[in-house]
Amino acid sequence: MSQVHIVIQVKGGAGKSFISASLAQYFAGVEKDLICIDADSGNPTFSGYKGLNVNPVDIQDGHNINQRAFDQIVEKFIEAEAETVFVMDTGGSTFMPLCAYLKEADVLQLLRDNGVEVMFHVPVASGGAVRDTANGLNALLENFTETPVVLWQNELEGPVVLNGTPLLESALYTSNVTRFHALGTVRRWSKDTFGPDIQEMLDKRLTYKEACAKDNKAFSIMSKQRLRTVWADLEAQISKMNL
Repeated sequence: MSQVHIVIQVKGGAGKSFISASLAQYFAGVEKDLICIDADSGNPTFSGYKGLNVNPVDIQDGHNINQRAFDQIVEKFIEAEAETVFVMDTGGSTFMPLCAYLKEADVLQLLRDNGVEVMFHVPVASGGAVRDTANGLNALLENFTETPVVLWQNELEGPVVLNGTPLLESALYTSNVTRFHALGTVRRWSKDTFGPDIQEMLDKRLTYKEACAKDNKAFSIMSKQRLRTVWADLEAQISKMNL
């Protein structure tokens, strides 16, 4: 059975590309037959990772989805060899038209009927983005009731708090708790030490392996150690998700 991991959220800057790259690095590390797709033509961060061999696909047609382009992606999902794993990053601007496309033609059921396992990875960000990203999560839960969701709390701006309540204690979470396949956290590392190292790695579109390579002189010994610590945390989390 092939798997499709769709990283999706209504708001840009919620951490979709970071999560996509982390998932891709995990699956590559466990030697899965991996295909990465960057469907965020407005901000194609994911396809900047040359070490992940990401395929950029422009699915946006103005404010709508280029349905023929996405039709081809769906066919790739169905025709893929068993055990193939897809990781697809999507754009915030395509959230509504993409959801409409998936809903109108019952695409996710079609994929399930053809032996393709589909999972949403949905970041909910802290700070000023919490309401929009919580609404995005709620829309997915309401419209795609058969699709499992991995909820990612993005704590880069602090704890994720919705209406004064920690997200995992909120009604949004507790009333849908059975819908969540797993939980993940993008942690808030020290801005003075870890922060600059992570940002430089992201700016250069490097994988953790590339950034920490012995011959990479752009990062100091301690910078590499901090990056290894971040990756060890993410790798352990993803490993426990039973993806």
